[in-house]
Amino acid sequence: MGKGGRSIGRFLSAFLSVRNVLIGALALAAATVSHQSFLRGTPAAHLSFALYLAAASVFLGSGLQTLLSKAHGERYAKRRTFARIREADKDCKAKAKRLSPNLRNLPANVRGVLADKDVILGVYFDEDQTYIQEKVALQSLELTNAYLRQYANYSMRKGEVEKADIQAITSRINGNLRKIGFTSDDDAKAGILDNIAMDERLLSSIKGERVELAKVMTKLEYMESVIGSLKHKVVSGADIGGEISSGKVQSIIDEATALDSALESRRGEGLRLR
Repeated sequence: MGKGGRSIGRFLSAFLSVRNVLIGALALAAATVSHQSFLRGTPAAHLSFALYLAAASVFLGSGLQTLLSKAHGERYAKRRTFARIREADKDCKAKAKRLSPNLRNLPANVRGVLADKDVILGVYFDEDQTYIQEKVALQSLELTNAYLRQYANYSMRKGEVEKADIQAITSRINGNLRKIGFTSDDDAKAGILDNIAMDERLLSSIKGERVELAKVMTKLEYMESVIGSLKHKVVSGADIGGEISSGKVQSIIDEATALDSALESRRGEGLRLR
């Protein structure tokens, strides 16, 4: 939601609060009763207008008082944060379902991340939310979403890379090397050497991809440890203000997003010769 949408939402929440709706309804009812009591059967449009204008003024005054109050601003911000947390949690659950409809079939490390996230949210929902708890809940959800997205891309690319049969390629190279010793035709030798060079580049590509995937796995393991650390600190009540203000979590999310883009660009392309 943009800044304009947030302003409209805060405005509407102020004027449509239960308190102000009741005040407006009571003022309108009082104006109607007064008009009917004093002017029954007597045309007095100007007085009727004044009474209803007074009722509207009471409602507007009460609404503006609410809108400008610090307490309303804080309540509105908390409601928005609560809604963001609920929505982010739904995103996490949807991503986990896409990895496996049966969450029990997910790898242990992924289940551990989801469990840690649920513990953090449990503390948030069970207690009076402080600013730090809200921040931790949001950042743990953002981090979990980034982790699940990266894990999905990693798993798909890993599956593509593992389809390549290194042993078969190596055997093909060795077989072509042996052929060269029994081939006297220069054109035939050139063709065999070209095949060997292509297979060697393919092997280099596979090995390079596996190195990159190992790096991604290291990043995933680091994200797991950060989420676990956040859970531990929330449960133990340890001070986590410094960790949040450092921007470390956002930096991890940004790095994961960049890695996701690289993995997605390679996905479905097969193995590229280097």
